[in-house]
This record gives sequence, structure tokens and C-alpha cells, in this order.
Amino acid sequence: MEMIVRYPKYEKISVFETNEEGYLITPEQLKAGTYRIEEVQAPDSYVQPGYEMALELDDVEIPLNQAVTGGEYHDAAKAGIVVTVDFNTAHQVEEETGKTIILVEQYNDEAVGSLKLTKQGEKLAAVQAQEEKMATKIKNAFAGIVNQISHFLFDEDAVSAVTGYTFDYEIGGMEGAEFNVYAKETIYTPDGQTDEAGNRIVRFAKDQLVETLVTDENGEASLNNLPVGSYYLKETKAGSNCVLDTEIKEFEITYHGQETAVDYVTMDLTNERQKIGIEILKSDAETKKAIEGVQFALFNETEITDARGEVLLAADTLIELAVTDQDGKVVFKSDLPHGKYYAVEVKQQAGYLPYEETIRFDAAYRDSSKTVIRLSSEVENQPTVTEFTKVDLTDEAEIEGATLQVIKDGKIIEEWLSGKEPHIIYALEPGDYILHEKLASEGYLVASDVSFTVEETGKVQQVMMKDERAAGRLVILKTDADTKESLEGVEFTLTKKESGEEVGKLITDKEGRAESGLLPIGTFENGTFKEKTVYVLTETKGLEGYDKNEKTYEIIFEYKDGNTPVIEVVQEITNQKTKVNETNADAPKTGDTSDILSAVAALVIAGGTSVYLGLRMAKRRKKKSI
Repeated sequence: MEMIVRYPKYEKISVFETNEEGYLITPEQLKAGTYRIEEVQAPDSYVQPGYEMALELDDVEIPLNQAVTGGEYHDAAKAGIVVTVDFNTAHQVEEETGKTIILVEQYNDEAVGSLKLTKQGEKLAAVQAQEEKMATKIKNAFAGIVNQISHFLFDEDAVSAVTGYTFDYEIGGMEGAEFNVYAKETIYTPDGQTDEAGNRIVRFAKDQLVETLVTDENGEASLNNLPVGSYYLKETKAGSNCVLDTEIKEFEITYHGQETAVDYVTMDLTNERQKIGIEILKSDAETKKAIEGVQFALFNETEITDARGEVLLAADTLIELAVTDQDGKVVFKSDLPHGKYYAVEVKQQAGYLPYEETIRFDAAYRDSSKTVIRLSSEVENQPTVTEFTKVDLTDEAEIEGATLQVIKDGKIIEEWLSGKEPHIIYALEPGDYILHEKLASEGYLVASDVSFTVEETGKVQQVMMKDERAAGRLVILKTDADTKESLEGVEFTLTKKESGEEVGKLITDKEGRAESGLLPIGTFENGTFKEKTVYVLTETKGLEGYDKNEKTYEIIFEYKDGNTPVIEVVQEITNQKTKVNETNADAPKTGDTSDILSAVAALVIAGGTSVYLGLRMAKRRKKKSI
């Protein structure tokens, strides 16, 4: 139909618009008849009649101003309004003008939005035996170890040489992921209505929680009947075995015109699978140093199942063999699913006792904020402990300064300088060894090699080497100063210079030689050579016919090395014959009994009679002299 409007200007109109209050009155009265009202332009953010859609959830239609999770939209186009004007039409009479008014209400659906998100992540799909990926040479080398492990755990031989498993994952929907949807900005009702204070009516305030979404078994979730506006979502719970995605995801519900009832927004999200890292740090229980070359086997404590719950690996299956590196660390490389695991030491380093405890790891899924669950265990191996003592044979005091070596099969295992305390070597491999003294401490002799055996035990194994002190010997050679003939019967006294203590007396033999016993070459304190001992040699009883040697001799024994057991000092001493007065050579002096003895000694050669005569003659001369 077409009507004429005369105010404020003359015009013909066929399209009528509602005013700000949402209604209109035709400028002219309608004649009797049937009319159809068609909306040609819907209000902003509203749907033109005929393009409507309805949301159904569990066979119940949900009002468009109610945001809900789930449900499905279906076409719900409304037919145009048909009005019949006749005597039976209900009507109203306007009081001011008396005009007859037929009231018709036209409802518009607001345009809404639908968010559909899909959450995906890696799921365990299969396992592969590691045996299939190994060369035959390597596989055979490991077979013996696997059998040994199997016997240790199950008291039976392993049926194959499988040395572990690898795990395969595939992308799939993640069930149970949770998200909170918030309004990014204040969202008002689209009809522009206000409250009693004149403020627009708010559907969602800025940062207000709109709804919480939880993904289903397919990793899907939806939120429907969202009014036009901007939103964001936060993941509050990751999918099973996945890392929580902390990134805020924004989206917008947009009005696409009066012919679009629902703005569909989709979001495809992927969670990173939480990884598991298991490592063992192996160290020496005594020195705390890292131990390289220790082998461990990793097993699963519980069954391992795939995403459908089917068992892929039975409990107590060998998953991986690994060996500690130079830092004493072993990192298992298997991309493990969540669960419980344990490791056992299957091969210790030589010189260490076996570690017989089971090392357990709980890799259950707990903290979704972590990208990797790192599980570490520090374990120690007890080494063999061999204690070496280098002591004085006399007082068993520890000797400092000796160079010692431990030798096995001709190879030097360790060399050190002895100190005040015993020397300890950790982690000597069980077997036979030799303790060899390369260089003795000053004042000591090099000791003979000591053979010893190291056993596989945690007890301290002691090896002792005793050193004998080097000794001195004094040799005196007594000769005539002129003829160099040996002089027998000369007596010497040997004393210590510092204390004056007499050490002993020495008397020359027929070869003019006298030897002392073994003498200390110096003083020792707590196994250390302190200072050289100085001896003083003096002639205390001379020989008839010779002048006494009044000279004193200082004797010092100079230590050279530990390979000289006795240090000899040879002291040559000469004596001068006593000089006699020539004028009285035939007449002994009065009271000079030495002349008489000399005469007797001379006559001994002639026999007994000569001795007797000599004596009488001497007496007569003596008497005549008197």
C-alpha cells in the first residue's frame, strides 16, 4: 500500500519506520481488507523476520538472551504479519482524536553468536620394541645383560633380547579441558533500553565471567547465544597429560546484517603434551666425585595403556638401558607416558660395590603448568677403601716425604708423597697389587715391595709398609806416619758432640783397623729426619813408642739415598814414633820403666836366657847409675 503524507512536506510513502520508541502509526486510515506487514529493515543488531533461528538444548528451546553451553541452532523463520480490517477486528479508539487503531506487535530476534572450540593434543597410540631398530651386533651384546636383569627380577631367563621400547603418539581430541569465557568490554542490550537512572542496561560487564566450557570426549565445547561484542577465554584446566595453555585467546561476535541470525566463531586449539625427564646422578659415596660408566635399566612399575585404555605394556617391562656419562649422569631418552617407573643398577663401575636398592620415580600427571616433569635421583656407590700407611720400623710413626706407587700388572695406578696421615685410595678394582717405594724419605732405606689384595668390600683395607732407618759405620785406619805400617792396639773413644754421651770405644786390630757398630746418622721426630748427628772421635790410649794423637775428629754421616743401607765413613789416622835423646840412648833414665820394658821386648827374640841377662844388666846399670 501507499499513503500520502502532507506534513511536514507532501510525499507518498510505502515504507514506514518506527520511531525512537519502537512504534509507528499509519498516517491514513486503512480501508476494509486484508493486509500483510513485511519488515524490510531490521534495527541494528537484530534479525529481519524470516531469517530467525532458534537454539534447542535437550529438546527445549532456549531464549536468545540466555547464553548456554551446548545445543544446536535450527531454522525458525517467522511469517509476515497479516491483518484483516473488518467489523470483527479488535481495535482501540484514541481518545484525543477518536481514531480507530488496530494494535499489531512485531517482535525482532537479536543477532547472536556461537563459539565452538576444538581442543587437541598428543595421545599414546602404540609402542615399538627397540630390538627391531638395533643392529645384530649391538643386540647380541645387550642380550646377556637383559637375561641377567630378567633373572634378577623374575628368576627366569628373558625370552628375547628386546632392550627397550619406544612410544608413538598421535593427535586427537582432548577431553576434560576447561575454559572460562569473559567479556572483554561492557556489553549492553542491543535494544538501547535504559534503567531508572537512565543508564543503558548491561548484559555483561567488562571482564565478567560469561560461562565455563568443558570439552567432551571429542575435545569439543560450544557456547551459544552470545550477544554481539568482544570476548576472551582462559584455559583453566588442560587436557589429560597436557600442559596448561596460559595464553589468553580473544574472539568477537559480529553483527553481519539483518539476514544473519547467528555469527559462528570457531577456535582450534592444541595443547602441548607434558614430557617426562628421568635422570640419575651417580657419585662416589666417599669422595662425592661423579662415576662414569655405570649402567642402569628402566622399568615401568604399572601397566601402560593407550588413550582407549588398552594395555600396551605389562608392568615390570624393560624400557631402556642407559649408562652414566663423565658427569655421572644418566638421562633416559625414552619419550615416556605418565605413570610410575623404577630403575635398577645392572652394572657397577670397577672398584665399587653394587648398588642394590630400587630407585623409584612417580611420573603421574599432576601439575599442568610444567612443560616437563623432571625427576632426578642422586645415588651413591660405596667404593673400595684402601688405606696405605708408611711407618718407621722403630717407632711406627708415619713417615713423610716418601714417594710411593700402587702398581697392578706393571701399570702405575697411583703415585703420591707420604704425609703425616695415611694415604687413602678409593675405588681400587678388586685384585692383586704391589705397593712400591720409588723414593725413600730422607734418612730411610727404600723398603721392599709389599704385595696386597683388594677385595670387594666396604670395609677399610689397610696396607702397611715399614721403612728402616739408614745407619752409619765408622772405619778407623791407624798407620805409622812414616812407614804407613798398621798399628794395632790403639784405643779410640767415640762420643756425641752435642750431648757428650759416649757411644763406645774402638781398638785397632793387627791391620790397624777398627770398626764401629751401626750408628744412627741423625735424629728423627715423628717419622721425619730432623738433623744430622755429629760424632767426635778421640784417641784415648796410644801405642808404646808412638806419640799420642791429640787431634779430635768430627764424624758426620752424609745421607745419599735410600738405596745405601750403611753409610761408611773411613777415618785415616797416623801416629808419629816417639823421638829418643841420642846421648843417653844406652842408659835408661832413673825410674824409666818404659826403657826396661823396651829392653825386655827386644830380648824376647833372643830367648829366655837373653831376657834374664838383659834384666840383670838393666838392673846393674840402674844401680850403678844411682
